[in-house]
Amino acid sequence: SDRLSFYTTLFTLVKIEELDEIRDEMRDKFGRPPLTVERLMQAAVLRFYASFALLERIIIQKQKIIIVLPKGEMENFYKNQFVPLLTHINSKYSKGIKFVQTNETLKLEIGNNFETAEKVLEFLISFAQEITEVISKVGINK
Repeated sequence: SDRLSFYTTLFTLVKIEELDEIRDEMRDKFGRPPLTVERLMQAAVLRFYASFALLERIIIQKQKIIIVLPKGEMENFYKNQFVPLLTHINSKYSKGIKFVQTNETLKLEIGNNFETAEKVLEFLISFAQEITEVISKVGINK
């Protein structure tokens, strides 16, 4: 039940600083966490930042990573924040990230050339933080 409580807390982070508290408490109770738990903690960090970046979903496959952007009904996002996002991605990641639209869904596709799962998570966390900065500069209601 302790582990379930930790996992639940991990995926309901309100502030990123809570992660250090959770990590310390887990170490105190269970010792050094195995690699899978470390990955789970990184996934929680990614989930935290992805929510602020308004990313609907992130799918990590063997060959590619797919990031699903907000649905079309998020009109303010597409009116105000999409162009700065597009500009940022095209200027910084023009060779590595492509926009793909299928039906009503707009996605970003990234080749999965990362050496480890940890490197994928590190990149995605950093990317979500960048996106959060880009879209927060514009604001959702402008």
